[in-house]
Amino acid sequence: MAEARRGWADLPTDIGTSIAERLVLIDLLRFRKVCKSWNSAYAASRCSAKIESSPNYEPWFILYGEESQCILLKGSQKKYKINFPELDGATCIASRDGWLLVHQETVIFFFCPFSRSKIVLPQFPDSEQRDYIGAFSSPPTSKDCVVCVVRRNDKLEVELQLLYRGANAWTMHKYSYCSLQRLF
Repeated sequence: MAEARRGWADLPTDIGTSIAERLVLIDLLRFRKVCKSWNSAYAASRCSAKIESSPNYEPWFILYGEESQCILLKGSQKKYKINFPELDGATCIASRDGWLLVHQETVIFFFCPFSRSKIVLPQFPDSEQRDYIGAFSSPPTSKDCVVCVVRRNDKLEVELQLLYRGANAWTMHKYSYCSLQRLF
């Protein structure tokens, strides 16, 4: 009787995880492309988080342009092209710990380019496309994450929008330029 051939998807998860945790970032992305089950099993942030927190970790930078074509740059001058259709028409307003804070049309969301995880935030109060600057205190998966988005309005005011983890709405604070100048 002929023995049935086993596919890549049949690799035991504990062996696959052990392999994935030892890969450098680009190799981890390639590893996940072997098959659908590997992509879902090893897209977990624990693999990329382990890579990013290692003492020998060299940071990556993302440059993105038109038609979702992005370039991943490593400090050592290595370049890799990758497509992120999720970022078409988007503007990155902050980044931290492998996560991007992205503004796209009327939506603000977190996006992790390495796992392709997306966390959509509650409706942002300003629907106009503007030049925003953002920051966040910790990764969006952290229970103490606070998101801040700042913009200047037409009334010579700075609007600071805050969103605390678990909140359903943004909290706005307005400051006039005059009051800000007095602080400094």
